[in-house]
Amino acid sequence: SFRLRGGEPGRGRISLQVDGPAGFSLLRDWDISVRPAQAYSSERQTRQLAPGETLALDHTLLDQLFDPVVQISLASTPPFDVPALLQQLDRYPYGCLEQTTSRALPLLYLSETEAAYLKPAAAAVQEPVRNRVQQAIQRVLALQHYDGGFGLWSQDSPTEAWLSTYTMEFLV
Repeated sequence: SFRLRGGEPGRGRISLQVDGPAGFSLLRDWDISVRPAQAYSSERQTRQLAPGETLALDHTLLDQLFDPVVQISLASTPPFDVPALLQQLDRYPYGCLEQTTSRALPLLYLSETEAAYLKPAAAAVQEPVRNRVQQAIQRVLALQHYDGGFGLWSQDSPTEAWLSTYTMEFLV
């Protein structure tokens, strides 16, 4: 047995080469997900402040985090925060088939959601959304096998039946 240590979080690759007698040589590569030892976490707190009231945030909450990022949103409407929910999906750091599809699928319904809950998006917002959907389509099509199924990380990954169905729902 041997121990592997990943570098940065994201997609990693393991290569193994075995050489033997009489010129025997075997090379294999595997794509793997490299994740920090600390699980991805998110905390959301909602507060209603009275006029003139202040709120102090405790900075020590970030001390033990692998990659601390703080984002604060203020709003005058109830906390049905569609942009924050979409951002949560978008910030997830890995790019496998399921994550790529899950990031892009809600964007297909963004105009409907905005009409119901938000102000209509300006063209400046709509264009990047179209680009992100197109990039996701290109990414998932690059994972498609000859038989129509999809691999998790590459065309060489085994077909993922339920993810293939989920991805086809996105593409259709």
